[in-house]
Amino acid sequence: MGDNLLANLNRTTLTVRIMVAALLLAVTVWSVLDHYQSKTLTQIYEAEFAARLSDQAQRDRMRFNEAVRKHFQLVHLIASMARTQNRIAAMRARDGDWYNDKVMVPVPNENRPDWLPDRALMRNQNVPDFMMVLDTHLRIRSLFTPHRTPIPNTFIAPTRLLLEKSLTQTLLTEANGQPYLVAAAELQSAMGEHMGYLLALSRIDSHFLLNSQQTFLASDNIVLLAGGTPEEVIASSNETLIPAGTPLTKLSQHYLITSKAFFDYGSSEIQTSFLSLIPRARFNELLRPVLQQGREDRTAIAVVLTVILMLTLAYLMRRIRALSSRVAQVSERLYGTSAPIALQGGDELHNMDRQVTHLTEEILSSRLALERETSLKLEALQEHAKAEAQIEKLDVLMAVTDALHVGVLQVEGRTVTALTDVMQAYLDECGGPNAFLSGKPGRDLILEDVHGVRRTFEIIQNHTLGDDMWLITDVTARRNQEHEIHQLALYPQQNPSPVMRIARSGELLHANPASAELLEDWNVRQGEVVPTHIMAVVLQALKDQRDFHHDVVIGENIYTIVFSPAPNGTYVNGYGMNITDLKVAELALKNINNDLENLIDERTKAVQHSERSLKAAQRIAHLGSWSHNLQTGEGEWSEEYYRLLGLTPGSIVPSLESFYDTVHPDDLSHVESVIRTAMQDLHDYTLEYRVVHPDGSIHVLEELGQVTVDANGRLLKLSGTILDITERKKVEDELRRAKEHAELASRAKSAFLANMSHELRTPLNAIIGFSELMGNQVLGPVGNAQYLSYLSDIHESGAHLLAVINDILDVSKIEAGKFSVDLQEVAPFELINKAYRFAAGQAQSAGVSVRMDVDENLPPIKADPRKGLQLLLNILSNAVKFTPEGGEVTITAALEIERIRVNIKDTGIGMTPQELSRALKPFEQVDTRLERRYEGTGLGLYLAKTFAEHGGGTLDIHSIKGKGTDISITFPLAALRLPERPTPPQSPPANTNSLSTGGSDDKI
Repeated sequence: MGDNLLANLNRTTLTVRIMVAALLLAVTVWSVLDHYQSKTLTQIYEAEFAARLSDQAQRDRMRFNEAVRKHFQLVHLIASMARTQNRIAAMRARDGDWYNDKVMVPVPNENRPDWLPDRALMRNQNVPDFMMVLDTHLRIRSLFTPHRTPIPNTFIAPTRLLLEKSLTQTLLTEANGQPYLVAAAELQSAMGEHMGYLLALSRIDSHFLLNSQQTFLASDNIVLLAGGTPEEVIASSNETLIPAGTPLTKLSQHYLITSKAFFDYGSSEIQTSFLSLIPRARFNELLRPVLQQGREDRTAIAVVLTVILMLTLAYLMRRIRALSSRVAQVSERLYGTSAPIALQGGDELHNMDRQVTHLTEEILSSRLALERETSLKLEALQEHAKAEAQIEKLDVLMAVTDALHVGVLQVEGRTVTALTDVMQAYLDECGGPNAFLSGKPGRDLILEDVHGVRRTFEIIQNHTLGDDMWLITDVTARRNQEHEIHQLALYPQQNPSPVMRIARSGELLHANPASAELLEDWNVRQGEVVPTHIMAVVLQALKDQRDFHHDVVIGENIYTIVFSPAPNGTYVNGYGMNITDLKVAELALKNINNDLENLIDERTKAVQHSERSLKAAQRIAHLGSWSHNLQTGEGEWSEEYYRLLGLTPGSIVPSLESFYDTVHPDDLSHVESVIRTAMQDLHDYTLEYRVVHPDGSIHVLEELGQVTVDANGRLLKLSGTILDITERKKVEDELRRAKEHAELASRAKSAFLANMSHELRTPLNAIIGFSELMGNQVLGPVGNAQYLSYLSDIHESGAHLLAVINDILDVSKIEAGKFSVDLQEVAPFELINKAYRFAAGQAQSAGVSVRMDVDENLPPIKADPRKGLQLLLNILSNAVKFTPEGGEVTITAALEIERIRVNIKDTGIGMTPQELSRALKPFEQVDTRLERRYEGTGLGLYLAKTFAEHGGGTLDIHSIKGKGTDISITFPLAALRLPERPTPPQSPPANTNSLSTGGSDDKI
């Protein structure tokens, strides 16, 4: 059957065979193109879809981080509220074993939320799954869980490490295979006393992830956390489709993973990643109508093109038949013979070939005869044409060069001849023929003409005209324009923002260096085609012939690119700008607007509540309000105002006369005078007066009056409030009497301390002097060596007691306001070095290293030498005393603008802010126990700060418990002067590794 079909096809005309072949070819090409275009379109849409979803995924992660941050903020907000602190303080008072670490406290079974602020819970979108109160020994004292689920065993006994990690930021950890968010806050009483900790746990599950996204998460979008090696899902917003434990390698088959980022808020004990997913089935549903429409469009176009091709082929075959007959007729008319025109096998082209071949043979035979005849004529004409062409070439050259202002110069050795008028003008203007001998063909020649203008000439040598012929053109204007164009071309290169040019075909024609980050993200170089989504923007801008703005996210930066189309529509120019800060500011502004709206709602509710509570508040506070309209004579008194005046509410008509009737007669004239003056001068007033109640009792009231005027300054109304201050007056009188008694006691104490100190110093001087005399054995040897040791102890004890008495005297002078300093010009290095040397013994015996790094050439300071030395010794002795063995004390000094700053830093035990505040008070000790380790009177630090401030300087302390203390002391600079003879400073001792200090003994 196939052979018969082939035979029948051979018997048909060529037209039919070509049409059948063209139809088969069209179907094949359509099938191939349909498959290729569908695949390409799918890839383009998938890339575009993924790029858009990446922005959505980044916002999903930002909302998740915001939920984590709110979890931490909620805990610290609740811990800082007065209600929480009061409830915890009551709980601590109820439980007597709060600070007893020997008592075992069971985990409470009750689910008590009474210590939590209800308003905070209602505002928060994610209430923690567990909130517990821990005492100072990390035992659970109260527990609240909104879902009434058992607490994981891991958190029943929280560790100190877990608490420290979650105090400053949210901690992500794992318990029983489930991720948890942990946040902690320190609980302090109203007096700043440490009471324990507030610990909050939130389980990261589908409920938490959905709430973190609020209403922004689409129905088919899924967010999840993954961790482990290999990575597996540990929490999912849709546990039905993606349960925990699902490997990530399986998800890419059914989902588009649009974002993957490590957990980047707070701290984490497990390695996790945040991902956003969308089902591939959803993408295929969105793409199916596009592919179907594209296939239908291609089919319609293919059918139309096939029909047009068939008609064209039929018309072409018909024209070939007609042309074949026409050739036969022409052949017969010219040469008398013609080829047969009958078709052989239905092949029109074969018949046409026979006719053309016959005609060609006839034409060739005639052409050979004609060529022999014309060859001789051509040889003669060629010689004549050469001569005329040479002459015409020279004439044209002269005319063209003159018209184009191109000079022709003939150079033969050192002889120069101008062949055109233009060249002669160049020679006349630029110094004659010799000026052009220095030029070389192919290079610019710069000459100065007779007017002093620098001109540039271009020299061209054309070997067709001869090696001795130079063409010279004045290119001064062209070179200047080229230089300007070159400078303009540098502007895009020097622009700090991305600038690029993209052709209509998508080829990147140009990009300045600032575009490197964008090009790296697009994975394209100059000369290559930009990505599909950028190509779409380029075509859209060219189509609309307007600027098109396009935002691009690269890492943590956001760029906006303005694509500006060229007028001819062949390319677009792209101008980029980094708008990351602008986007961040817009987001912050949006959050602020939301907060303001919430605040307005709360304030509106508060005002409404205040209006309802005003009468009750006035009654509770014994505060009455009143007003008198001076235009209408009407008055208005609150109920409490009636009561404060001793009247029944509504018993009399409000008026100034009714008010004056209640005022004490002794105060009436003063009250009337103050109110009258306020009405005349139009100003508010405050006064105190007494009123007499009907029962005869006298009460003291405080009144605040306000004057209201119109735009013209006319008095309209008096209004104000009154407050019963009878009890306050009684308290003030008692306090005044107590203050007088306290001042008398203080003066008596100062006199007693001064007298006692003087009485003690007299025998102490004898004890110290005679013990030193006996210890040095001036009058003879002491018989027993043990006595020498006792004498040394007596001398040291007396010296210590004398230092204490001196400190007490200084405190007495300070409190009496009689303390003074003798400011002199002092060399800072000598003062610091003297204190450093005095500290040697104590540091060496304590095993503490003291290091001094002070410039010897520091300028003089203004200080009291004795008080300044005592100040430094107090600080150094405390630093050595409270630094454990093996620790270090460092002394440094630096010159500032108008002062010298001395820093004494140690690695000792340090203090808390509460301990530091106590240590700065006189006679206060940080450790008040009888068995305390460090002894002292509690005056050293107080006196050091007082000495520094009275000397015009400052003393600042920065201390961290368990890490050490850094004390900064400043001394003002002395007046600048030039010394007559510089005195070399005293060198420090050779051994600086183990020194100690002595002096006052207060913990700093």
